[in-house]
Amino acid sequence: MAVVKYDLPKIPMRFFEINSDKIIMSNFYKHFTDNEVTFIKKEFVSWVKLEEVDDSELPYDIVITVYNLVRSKRIAGLQASDEMTSQAYEAFKRLL
Repeated sequence: MAVVKYDLPKIPMRFFEINSDKIIMSNFYKHFTDNEVTFIKKEFVSWVKLEEVDDSELPYDIVITVYNLVRSKRIAGLQASDEMTSQAYEAFKRLL
């Protein structure tokens, strides 16, 4: 039996990173209503804009609304919910 070798196309690593970020976001958004997802996206966009102006840490009073929304869903414990929110925000930024 002959062995056939195929040259597979080289897929850029960024392709996998983008898909990974999309998975993170879809897993995050699935816990929320459409209106809540729209709200979170708008908040994330405003956070990005704030970071562009001032590279320091985002103010507590700006980010707490989204963190409290995630916490209110009781998806995970408090610390895990906060980590999930942070990961979703980082993935959101990479997808821009």
